[in-house]
Amino acid sequence: MFIGREFHIDSAHQLPGHPRCGTLHGHTYRIAVELGGAQDERGMILDFADLRRETEAFLEHLDHVYLNDVLEKPPTVENIADYIFQGLKERLPGLTRVKVWEGHGKYAEVGEPR
Repeated sequence: MFIGREFHIDSAHQLPGHPRCGTLHGHTYRIAVELGGAQDERGMILDFADLRRETEAFLEHLDHVYLNDVLEKPPTVENIADYIFQGLKERLPGLTRVKVWEGHGKYAEVGEPR
């Protein structure tokens, strides 16, 4: 069984040398976090309030910042998704997937094999 929740952050970045994304610009990123596992005695994998609290605590340092100053790798949507996935693994046991949309219809997804 799986549960998930969506979050949003606003951040700026640039990809030096890229013909379109080489200049400073920003996005509203939509982020989906998915957990899998067995239900506990309450019938839950994890309470949605706990999922929100832990995820927002991690995402706080990515909101309204220049991502080039935060990520060690270029802040592509692929690297942002991987950064979030790696950062949430310790906070959220059972984390299976992180999906990050950059604008409308464009996303990267990182996760454990099912």
